[in-house]
Amino acid sequence: GYLIITKLGREVYDYLTENYGKLVSEERTRKLEKLMDLIERGEKDYQSVLRELFDEILTISGRDIVKEHKVGEC
Repeated sequence: GYLIITKLGREVYDYLTENYGKLVSEERTRKLEKLMDLIERGEKDYQSVLRELFDEILTISGRDIVKEHKVGEC
């Protein structure tokens, strides 16, 4: 099959790479794939990996998501 790039898709990609390049890079994808392999083999705890990723996202985004949302909101 073929991938057809839409205008909206390109705009989303450009926005994400410009504003969150550290989160959507090929290097990030490789790192996440390695972490998932470790979790699958039982060599890493998935909850600790999720916590580390969440903390990293907060640091990169410079935002405190917990304070931005009321309790019970997603």
